[in-house]
Amino acid sequence: MRYSILAAVLLMACGGDKDGDPTDDTTLADTDTDTDTDSDTDTDTDTDTDTDTDTDTDTDTDTDTDTDTDTDTDTDTDTDTDTDTDTDTDTDTDTDPDTGDTGLLCDQTLTEVGDDPADFEVGRAPSVMCGDMYATDFVAGDADWVQITAAADETWTVTLDWDAANGDYDFYILDEYGYPFNYDGASYNKPEVSSADVTAGAVYTLFVYGFAGDPGPYTLTVTTAP
Repeated sequence: MRYSILAAVLLMACGGDKDGDPTDDTTLADTDTDTDTDSDTDTDTDTDTDTDTDTDTDTDTDTDTDTDTDTDTDTDTDTDTDTDTDTDTDTDTDTDPDTGDTGLLCDQTLTEVGDDPADFEVGRAPSVMCGDMYATDFVAGDADWVQITAAADETWTVTLDWDAANGDYDFYILDEYGYPFNYDGASYNKPEVSSADVTAGAVYTLFVYGFAGDPGPYTLTVTTAP
């Protein structure tokens, strides 16, 4: 193709046809057809294979050969001496309500068995007996009976005291036949006090009753003397 084009250019430069006559000029046409086709058919395939065959093995062995020995010695040289001295200065005061304001400790609490002489309670001498006068009346007041057997030939002193400020309680010491020794315990005094000489083995009765005033707790104290 390139040769045909070169020839046509040379003819045009010479002014016409090959005989030199410009009137005989004929237009030359390029009738060549370019049929060249370029195809790239190369195929690149990567067939390389990388395999890591390295193996790392830790062959180090650490052995602790250190030996720790505790050589500390602790010795307690402290000496503790207890120099405390405890002194008991407590004072106990009996505030038992059965004793009222007297502050006396009851050896026996009378349980109000009944108002009849047959419903007596057994007491002892010496002792402090605590009772309750729940009604006061000369005729229909509360009455308590206590029988005591004399342990020896001796003198008893019996004291009756009570809480009610306006109360009037009385008592009698009755011999083994039921007769009162005296009437000292039936007065208008507070407390009421009476004494009697008793015989060993004999049984005596203390008869307590509310004569007038407010009811309330009382104490009946028996002391002995040769």
